[in-house]
Amino acid sequence: MINSLTVQDFRGIHALSIPTLNRINLIVGDNNCGKTSILEAILLLRNPSDLSNLYKIAKLRDAAVFHGDRLPKEHGRCDTSVMIAVL
Repeated sequence: MINSLTVQDFRGIHALSIPTLNRINLIVGDNNCGKTSILEAILLLRNPSDLSNLYKIAKLRDAAVFHGDRLPKEHGRCDTSVMIAVL
């Protein structure tokens, strides 16, 4: 289990320190504020030498990228979203 987390200069996160983590953690924030980046950082920390984690992250991020004239479907918009991280 991860007891604390420090993320520095990763994606859009300049510096983040979470001194106490529990088994289940709720991550709440505005859209595009870095919630997914926190989960990606944890994924990379699990096994830093496993390059397949980088591939998984790139593949997941690619789903949100525009490809030529193919645009992603418009989904309902909200200002805040919630993620649950089980560590």
